[in-house]
Amino acid sequence: MTQKEVAEATGLSLNAVQTAERGASKMMTYMKILRVLNALDSLDNFLPEVNISPLELAKMAGKKRKRASGARLKNT
Repeated sequence: MTQKEVAEATGLSLNAVQTAERGASKMMTYMKILRVLNALDSLDNFLPEVNISPLELAKMAGKKRKRASGARLKNT
């Protein structure tokens, strides 16, 4: 597809499509272009691989000790 055809199919401007090709666009623009090109599965390439879920990391960390406050002064 030409840039003009992609722009018309996505409803984006030609300038927006050209900016996306240079790699300086918003994620929503990339999603629209990939959807028109039937390549939306390629969006996974933008995301880093996750080895451990955030919940598992929190469980592994357990309870962290809180810092003890200073000695309190008694008013007499």
